[in-house]
Amino acid sequence: MGLAELATDERFVPSSNLIANAAEATAIFANAFASHDLTHWQKVLEDEPGVWAALATPRETLNDPQVEPNGYVVTNTDDDGEQYRIVAAPVQFDETPPGPARAPEHGQHTEEILLELDVDWDDIARAKDLKAIL
Repeated sequence: MGLAELATDERFVPSSNLIANAAEATAIFANAFASHDLTHWQKVLEDEPGVWAALATPRETLNDPQVEPNGYVVTNTDDDGEQYRIVAAPVQFDETPPGPARAPEHGQHTEEILLELDVDWDDIARAKDLKAIL
């Protein structure tokens, strides 16, 4: 990157100094990165042993060739049968990612929740008549 002198700079070595001077280090690297375009940095960093990547837009992320093989997106189907891709849930339960599902419609579970809270149907109907609930 053309910043070899930083490897021995007392502001950043040892790592406790780097932590204490993180804002200054960040500014130095931000200025260095801003001095060239992405193509330049991709070439400079292509043999870098550490993990790095350019920040991608949502569209770029969905079209990345590694997204499908790694299961980062899944196909979902809406109520009209139309399929679309969405980002997969970032969690797993028993080493299994949850399947895709649509979000509930506005007020879809109101009655069920009120019934679980021991609200009777007459009170639910009155609340609906008053437009207090859906």
